[in-house]
Amino acid sequence: MTWELAAIPCIAIWGALWLVLPWVPTESRIVRTGVFYVIMALQVRYLWWRFVYTLPPSEPSGAFLYALVVFALECAVVYPSYNFLGRLLRTSDRSAEADAHGDWFSSRGTPLVDILIPTYNESWSILERTIVGALHQDYERVRVWVCDDGRRGWLQKEAERLGAGYLVRSDNLHAKAGNLNSALSQIAAMEEQPEFVAVLDADFIPRRRFISRTMALMHAPNVGIVQTPQHHFNPDPFQRAFRSWDGWPDTQRFMFNVVLPARDAEDQAFCCGTSFLARMSALTAIGGFPTESITEDVLTTMKMRHVGYTTVYLRELLTTGLAAEGLHEYLTQRGRWSLGGVQIAWWVFRLPRTVRSLWQRFLGIEPFLRWGYVSLIRVAFLLIPLLYWIFGVSPAILTLAGLLWYSFPLMALQRCYMSWLSRGAHLPILAQAETLIGSFAVIPGMLKGLFQRRQHRFVVTDKGVSHSGGVVHWRVLRWLIGYVVLTAMSMAYRLLIVERGQNDNAFTYVIVLWSCVTLLTVFVAIAVCFESPQPRREQRYPSSNLLSIADAAGRTVQGRAIDISVSGAKIAAGQPLSVGEALSINLSGLVSPLQATVVRRTGTGGYGLEFRSTDEQRIELIRMIFCSDRYVHPLQHGSTVAIVRAVLRRLTS
Repeated sequence: MTWELAAIPCIAIWGALWLVLPWVPTESRIVRTGVFYVIMALQVRYLWWRFVYTLPPSEPSGAFLYALVVFALECAVVYPSYNFLGRLLRTSDRSAEADAHGDWFSSRGTPLVDILIPTYNESWSILERTIVGALHQDYERVRVWVCDDGRRGWLQKEAERLGAGYLVRSDNLHAKAGNLNSALSQIAAMEEQPEFVAVLDADFIPRRRFISRTMALMHAPNVGIVQTPQHHFNPDPFQRAFRSWDGWPDTQRFMFNVVLPARDAEDQAFCCGTSFLARMSALTAIGGFPTESITEDVLTTMKMRHVGYTTVYLRELLTTGLAAEGLHEYLTQRGRWSLGGVQIAWWVFRLPRTVRSLWQRFLGIEPFLRWGYVSLIRVAFLLIPLLYWIFGVSPAILTLAGLLWYSFPLMALQRCYMSWLSRGAHLPILAQAETLIGSFAVIPGMLKGLFQRRQHRFVVTDKGVSHSGGVVHWRVLRWLIGYVVLTAMSMAYRLLIVERGQNDNAFTYVIVLWSCVTLLTVFVAIAVCFESPQPRREQRYPSSNLLSIADAAGRTVQGRAIDISVSGAKIAAGQPLSVGEALSINLSGLVSPLQATVVRRTGTGGYGLEFRSTDEQRIELIRMIFCSDRYVHPLQHGSTVAIVRAVLRRLTS
């Protein structure tokens, strides 16, 4: 078969997928199951072709050994792919269930719920929003506790001023889990103990209905935890690097929109550390939050499952929090997750044989190791083109027809399927760039967990850090630039000098394309290493609210808010304003007029305002912006066109 004949059906299949899949509901189990089995069949077909037709002659040589290693790496990806895609065959949506059981407790009295906010070094500007949101619930019996591992006297005064309680302990043993356990023991000794506890990270602000909606799913007595998704009200490092917050979902959106609903459909949902409600009796049954891993959340779910409690997932926007604001914070977070996952794997593997067989223990640890070894394999595949350009070693004997007939359909279906499942949020090059960047923390975290069995320190992800100046992350950047330079130089040397006029080997064409895709992936990762300044103290959110503006002379003019934050806004006014002018703003949602100062005039005819709010007005602004559905609307689905445009704009600017 010639490559032209092989290309015709491949192009037709890919085109059909792009045309048909966007119109198919992503909830369709039939389509998910059908595509899964087709992908697995194509995977087996591809590996059979690779083993039978593409390996060099079996002779004791370095070239044959290298080819076997590359083939083994390809085989090593099969099980994680099968396991991952197999868990996505179904999906769940518990909103209707929450609607039906919203008042399940009405016959026995409203249970008391305590909201715990563990904190260590977060600033008041971050904590204030979370405390205000926690106190502003539509559920009538709520107590809010600030659990301070920083033992800050000023925080106690500020928390109690707002109406929250304050809990502290004498040490910082076991970090966040120890902090929460100390809080549990203190509230258990009070005159009235809660039946349920909710946990919010210090930077996660709950919507007004957070407790009432999660409580609805506690109608089943075997539910130990109700987990909700994590949404962010600020751009993560990738969104920020490409200035595309409106078309580029955050890096965790696939997890919370696709993976967790699928896990919930299999009764395998897990706790994610914040924005969840837990049954107090279930926590008591497992001895509180586990301390065997620095990622206590998933282990909490696993221990509860052993004593008969399950975790369910309610996919509703009920909290918003801060994403990792810079690459350093992003890597700190991923490294902690990787290390904690390996610690959980050790815990699973050490379970008695009476609890789990050897095979069951392997199945239990595989998900926690997968992240690390998939990152290792990704990095290994980056080296294959480089080794070819430097040494001329090829891991396979390929033809274009064979690639188009055996490899292309598998790749096309996998890419289209993931994009369809994520509704445009998952693009291959971007996903690979995220994996590449994350590997600088994920791989060391995995190795540390495997070979250093001592107690590891919990490293807090800094939030609210200053980004007033640009930052260049040389620790990561130097490796990426080194790879680009070495690849470009060795590629030019081989193509222009060594193999000039002799490029009739199909593998050369493949490796050129492979190298171009790899370099594009690395360039995306390089762009993330350059953080642009963020001059504003707080993120602004789009608005279309009409407002009434009164100047110092008492004249009133109508205007419109373009964007807004707790500290200021950009407005369009019906008459010219002067920089430095004092204004009184009547804004819908606020009881009293808000005092403001014009601090700048924008190039689009708008005006930048700085609010001079009272304490009561600041609380009202926090509730209006973060605790309602009026302003903060995190992106749920991606726009492939917007993402590609953002990448091209950044790479060419």
